[in-house]
Amino acid sequence: MSYETVPDVDGFFVSSPGVMQIQQEEEHSMNNVPEHIIPVKEGRITESELLQFVDYKDMMICSECYEPYGFWAYRPEIIDYLPDEWKPVKRYFQKCDSTCSQHNQKPQMPDEDREQALWPGFDFNERLTLCHACGQEIRLSGSRFSYWFCRTCLGRALYFNSQHAPVIIPQGRHSSVAGFVLPGMDRRNEEKIREFVLDTNRLFRSITHLDVWRRFVMKTNFRIMGISGDVRLDYYLASAYSDQLKFEAWGELCNFMMKKHKEDEGYEDPHITVSEEGREI
Repeated sequence: MSYETVPDVDGFFVSSPGVMQIQQEEEHSMNNVPEHIIPVKEGRITESELLQFVDYKDMMICSECYEPYGFWAYRPEIIDYLPDEWKPVKRYFQKCDSTCSQHNQKPQMPDEDREQALWPGFDFNERLTLCHACGQEIRLSGSRFSYWFCRTCLGRALYFNSQHAPVIIPQGRHSSVAGFVLPGMDRRNEEKIREFVLDTNRLFRSITHLDVWRRFVMKTNFRIMGISGDVRLDYYLASAYSDQLKFEAWGELCNFMMKKHKEDEGYEDPHITVSEEGREI
């Protein structure tokens, strides 16, 4: 097994609930995977469709925070279909993670990009991210409603959340992506407000845990691929995909998030064995 030093958790998901259940989850969920819809001229487009028109040949992956960085651009054939307010005025430089020591230090970064204005049509300056579960595929980002998972992992996350609530594997940064909203009619209902606050606090803790996992799975992928420094994004993507590793990563992510949920709620599950030996974050 490749994911043998998973942070803070031992064991593999195939024993509980088992290989067959994971395969059933995937079958059930792949037909119900949502997409963030983006309005364009003469219609709408999904994030997955728009991703095909993003040129990222000059982007890299940071070996410290494991986030993509570098210059990206829209391909010429999509420019005329973008809303006028989205029209790019230049090639944009995406920085790596804001918590990374290299965030403003990459040698490829133009001086004017060290203090960036918000890109047109974006909620934050990020065009691409890697799947937070398997780290093998890229996702379009930049919207507060963007999803963090590739299609396979998103389907599994949706099914997992439907079966294991209140354990949450967050699919995106916005509470509504996780199904947590407070309708206007409930905004004077103290019980509903309290429930919403508890749900969103649980979500925010889960987002923190997921970021720990994201870094771990990327570090593992780098090790498996023999990568020791920053790497070209296209080179990484050409070699990273593996159904078996995606499956293993998903199982260990479920174990990890279940363990973290139980720690957050203040109780231990005797069926989950924790081994400190060889563990790392």
